[in-house]
Amino acid sequence: NRRIPPDSFEDRVRWGRLAIEALNEEGVTSTLDAAGGKPNLRVYEALRKQRDLTVRTQVATVVTAKDAAKMGKTLGRLEKLRRRYDGAMLKASVAKVFADGVLEFPAQTAALLDPYLRKGKPTKRDGLLLVKPGSYERLVTGLDRRGFQVHTHAIGDRAVRAALDAYEAARLNNGVAGWGNRHTITHLQLVDPGDYSRFAQLRVIPNMQMMWFQLDGFTVDTVKPYIGEERFRRMYPAGSLLRAGARLAGGSDWPVDPLFPFYAIERAVTRRADSFYGYSKGPLNPDQRLTLSQAVEAYTLSAAFQMRQEKQTGSLEAGKLADMIVLDRNLFRIAPKRIYGTNVLLTLVGGRIVHRGGGYR
Repeated sequence: NRRIPPDSFEDRVRWGRLAIEALNEEGVTSTLDAAGGKPNLRVYEALRKQRDLTVRTQVATVVTAKDAAKMGKTLGRLEKLRRRYDGAMLKASVAKVFADGVLEFPAQTAALLDPYLRKGKPTKRDGLLLVKPGSYERLVTGLDRRGFQVHTHAIGDRAVRAALDAYEAARLNNGVAGWGNRHTITHLQLVDPGDYSRFAQLRVIPNMQMMWFQLDGFTVDTVKPYIGEERFRRMYPAGSLLRAGARLAGGSDWPVDPLFPFYAIERAVTRRADSFYGYSKGPLNPDQRLTLSQAVEAYTLSAAFQMRQEKQTGSLEAGKLADMIVLDRNLFRIAPKRIYGTNVLLTLVGGRIVHRGGGYR
């Protein structure tokens, strides 16, 4: 690593331009950079000045346990970024908190209410909460009071509960008007059923990566043996959260995962992997399937709602911005297994054509 030359700012701008082009090619007109912070903001601002920022971009700044211990300094830093970046194409009003890690073996850093298993028996491991509950609640309460949206990474059911408890504490301390600051919890691989209804009650938005809704090497080999059948049967409870009244938004986790929105929509509807994964015999928890309308809304109007721009984008309505795409097929008139192959023929942002496509995937 010492021998790799440092990235130049020009390199980062060039790579940022390629990333924006990739988003437009996939029909993305707005995005949340979920852990960007000041370095990425500088890149996006350079692209904006060059008229190359053709995706409405919100950037989340990561806030850690150390930042929670210095609330005044942390809030001042975030306030400064929000004031500087508050335009139609670039905003910095989101704070990102990592509540835990990942569920897969051997890491097993996702925080669970009940311990991980080994050969069917409980171990002494139950994962890690990266911010202590009391500190977490004070952090979220302070951010909420200043009008920041908090975007929490939570994989395990104990981390999800800690996030909900923190949002509830902020609500009790600060009150709420309407949908308030639209705090979110992202990933939600395991959620305790007793917490499903709290999303609607607290007006917390679940943001889920729906390309993960399938049987594959991650879910079957590195998770199922270590959490058991009962918890495995309620992995990624998208359907249960919707039935409990939550407003579900779709996410991608790109570049950790490929940037294929239509793949995610197909998985939300089928919960089934392609045969090349080698696990194509059945769907993952079919009772958690979404309808196609629910999946499309999650990736359009509800995602716009999460980003606090539903009055401008997310649906085709008179008076809204002309952020729209043209597809090569009608998703509602084809077999679900053909959704993934959808090709974006045209992408417009604010009425400006930012992508022309051709051919088929």
